Amino acid sequence: MEVSPNDPAPGATSVRLRKRSIRGRVKAVLPIQFTQEKLTAHAGLELFRRFLEGSGITKQLESVGAELDAEHRRRHNPTRT
Repeated sequence: MEVSPNDPAPGATSVRLRKRSIRGRVKAVLPIQFTQEKLTAHAGLELFRRFLEGSGITKQLESVGAELDAEHRRRHNPTRT
């Protein structure tokens, strides 16, 4: 049996959707269901990103990062008088 590069891997599920079957915004809240479906690496990262964003951790990290950046600039770029 000859395999074409366009053929899906054995056991893979199709991720192609027709435009009319997409009913929500791209950034809409995703429903969470526990199933046996396997996620791609990108899908897993997107779920993790949304979890962090929803928990408020990303805003805290941005705030701490800005403070660290400002401190680093003060220490390594002193004003010359």
